Amino acid sequence: MSNIKVVLNKEIPSLGNKGDIVKVKAGYARNYLLVKKYAVLLTSPESKDLIAENVSKKRKTIEKQSEKKSQIENLEGRKIQFFVKVNKKNIPFKAIKEKDIAKELKISESMLKVEPLKTLGTHIVNIKADKKELKVVVEILPEK
Repeated sequence: MSNIKVVLNKEIPSLGNKGDIVKVKAGYARNYLLVKKYAVLLTSPESKDLIAENVSKKRKTIEKQSEKKSQIENLEGRKIQFFVKVNKKNIPFKAIKEKDIAKELKISESMLKVEPLKTLGTHIVNIKADKKELKVVVEILPEK
């Protein structure tokens, strides 16, 4: 039996993602994929649209990854400051948490593993991103 090439209309876990060109048995394509509109033949005009859409999605993904990578590289050695209210003994009323640091750096909280910072002064925070570990300086100062 011969194999034919089809372009997938939607993601099929056993075959691939939308827009992928896959080789399948002729009967499987004719009796299942084409009937359920899960795929179109590679020779059909619709396939060109699906392929172009897939290429543009991949291009956008690559652009996003490179943008994210450059943004992460800019974080190395960066210093951020937080001003917090303190009591008479210079103890902050509020701890600086991962959420606050991530918001200030415009990154995901999952990249940080930090206990809440509860003291004034300078703290070094590690950021894990793309198999790299970056250090950012966080300075907690009393509000005036």
